[in-house]
Amino acid sequence: QVEEDRRRRDVARIEMSWKLQPPRADGAQPMLHRGNCGLFKTLTGYLDKAHVVIAFDQFPDLEMCEICAPWGLLGIPKPTPRKPSP
Repeated sequence: QVEEDRRRRDVARIEMSWKLQPPRADGAQPMLHRGNCGLFKTLTGYLDKAHVVIAFDQFPDLEMCEICAPWGLLGIPKPTPRKPSP
């Protein structure tokens, strides 16, 4: 019972967190995912909302995963799609 409670708390914490995927190419921006997004597996841990704000300050053009929609959990509108660079 204790182990199951701990597992449930961990799952809930991850679902309410975010993770930052490093840029894939030079000049690219990092990508923000919800903590439970399967497109990027993190090895470094999860971010809380305060750390996401810091990430936005450091990376104003931070990209957001279209699959897991991290903006919903942040309470911000969906970002407008970016036009590809020429």
